[in-house]
Amino acid sequence: MSSSILDDSIAAPEQGAAPATSPAERTRSLLLIGLLTVAGAILWTWELGSKSLYRDEAFTASTVLRPWRDLLSFSIEHEANGALHAALLRFVAIFGDGEATLRSVSVLAMAALVPAVAAVAWRLLSPRVAVLAGALIVVNGSVAGYAQNARTYALSMLLATVATLFFVLDVEQPRRWTIVSFWGAGVLLAYSHIVGLLLLAALVGSLWFLPPDQRLMKRRVLASGLIVLASLPMAYLIATHDEGQPVSGFRLGAFRDVLFTMTGRAGVIGVLLTLALGLLALQITVRVWKQGLHSREAWGHGVLILWAALPGLLLAVTSPVSPPLVIGRYLLFCLPGLAIYEALGVSGLVERMGRRNPSAGWQRVAVASVVLALSAYGVAYWYNDGGEENWRKTTDTVLSAAQPGDRVLFANDSVRLFFEYYRRFDPNATLPEPVYPAGPWGSFETGDQTYESFDSSVIDEVVSEPTGRVWVVIGRNHDHVEDIDDVIAGLAPAYSNDQTLHFKGDIEAQLWVPT
Repeated sequence: MSSSILDDSIAAPEQGAAPATSPAERTRSLLLIGLLTVAGAILWTWELGSKSLYRDEAFTASTVLRPWRDLLSFSIEHEANGALHAALLRFVAIFGDGEATLRSVSVLAMAALVPAVAAVAWRLLSPRVAVLAGALIVVNGSVAGYAQNARTYALSMLLATVATLFFVLDVEQPRRWTIVSFWGAGVLLAYSHIVGLLLLAALVGSLWFLPPDQRLMKRRVLASGLIVLASLPMAYLIATHDEGQPVSGFRLGAFRDVLFTMTGRAGVIGVLLTLALGLLALQITVRVWKQGLHSREAWGHGVLILWAALPGLLLAVTSPVSPPLVIGRYLLFCLPGLAIYEALGVSGLVERMGRRNPSAGWQRVAVASVVLALSAYGVAYWYNDGGEENWRKTTDTVLSAAQPGDRVLFANDSVRLFFEYYRRFDPNATLPEPVYPAGPWGSFETGDQTYESFDSSVIDEVVSEPTGRVWVVIGRNHDHVEDIDDVIAGLAPAYSNDQTLHFKGDIEAQLWVPT
């Protein structure tokens, strides 16, 4: 076998077999992939519970920390999407309900993602690309962020990669177990996140690159159709029930969200690096396709390009005529395909340097290390800041300063979910009476919120009985708070603003006292 990584990447494999590798290279690659998996698991477990719940994590906590019967009812009536993750997390919550426990499913999914991505890269390209792809996953800022996020997106990334792996195995050597496994992984992906079904379009579309006698269209289209069929109950519930916060209207800013999410939250550096590596990989793809568009090696490149790009294009095309879904986190299941394609670009660059100076191995290692270091910028951002909303400190501060007779208004109403979660850890805390949304503590949970802020009628109700202090808690990054200051101003002159406390994540806790 040639030592050239480029030759490894484009050499045509035998029918039904992956590219040949030497025992030494195989052992070395497997060892490196194993080390990367361990490194990723350690990195993503580090400070797993140190960050407060933020954004949708409060919804996850409120959803899963309820009896199984209530969870099933909630999934059917309110939020079916992500049902698989909710069910797994409900089981895990038996062992605890802290932030680290709620994020454990995501950490495990991301740890499994590393060898899964490497396996796909190995089958489609080469062991060296597999190692590089695994490394790019570990240093990806989006991967780090969603590994420590109690939502379904890490699980959907893993299941998309596993489904792709079984699809690749079925193309290499069709067997009953490969197509059945592809079907099973595809169904789980749909129940993890319904948008993941768009992966099927990429995989089926990639069959065009195969020689006609290897496509087995009926077999694979039928399997994909059965995945869609098995997902219809989920699709029906999503289409006919309130799935929570409505997706915001179509806007060009959505593409910025997708761009920075898919490039690892590494800012302009990540965008430029991804573009450069993508162009390098595209050069290799063009060389392969010039040799023939319908071959096993041409198909391997087609899988990666369609996996990385087609789902996003389909969402962008349908956005003007449907609820816009061009949201970065919804497309995270495409990130593994992009990472593998970037790894191909790195390997091509390193190989080009090797051909010019075969003895300068350290230079190739240095170039790969620089690429990985630049990619890791997003990881550094996540651990230093990460867009965290510090609801833990907000809740602790308000409850520790609360006095008997205090009242509290939450803007918007979903903000109360954070207080519902954190007040459970301090049973002796003084709890101000909730005015908006109203109701006893412990009675407000996911499914009750409308994502609305209080209006002047609520203020009039408070002012009509100006007794006791009033707390106003605002999450300014949340919806329906644009004009909240004008509404709050209605507390005067019956009340005056005694203090305004600011917390990370553009959170405010205002204390108003009777004049």
